[in-house]
Amino acid sequence: MFSKKEIQSWYKVSRPTLNKRLDLLGFEKGKRLFLLIEIQTIMTAWGVPQ
Repeated sequence: MFSKKEIQSWYKVSRPTLNKRLDLLGFEKGKRLFLLIEIQTIMTAWGVPQ
C-alpha cells in the first residue's frame, strides 16, 4: 500500500493539488492508502513520475 504522502513526493505536488487530481480521477475523499492497482490507474492518467 502507498500513502498520499508518497504519491505527493513522487509527483512533487502539494497536498491540495494531489487531492484535486485524485478527485478528478474518481477516488473517494479522505482516502489515505492506495493499492498497487490504484497506483497503476494514477500512473496511467498522470504518467510515470520522473
